[in-house]
Amino acid sequence: MRWLKHRPIQIELEPNNYVQMLLSDYNDASSYCLRFIDPYGDTVFNELQIPILIDELSIAINKLTDHEIVGFANEVINLVKKAQNKVHTYIKFYGD
Repeated sequence: MRWLKHRPIQIELEPNNYVQMLLSDYNDASSYCLRFIDPYGDTVFNELQIPILIDELSIAINKLTDHEIVGFANEVINLVKKAQNKVHTYIKFYGD
């Protein structure tokens, strides 16, 4: 087994809990990624899941009405897009 050094592309702190407003209900079978983000634990998405995560975030943004939260959500999508099409790159959401 080979160990690789991990280097974050970017770290964002989110003190307003806006991520919670983007999440799908856990029972929402149409969500493949967002419904599994654990607000209390850590959640990791791999390079194969990232395009689906971007699509689901885009759908979630279209349901928002608060401009401040929409702005935050667009920043999240832009961050996730940085990881798209990069081998061994992961998006990690840290819970509380």
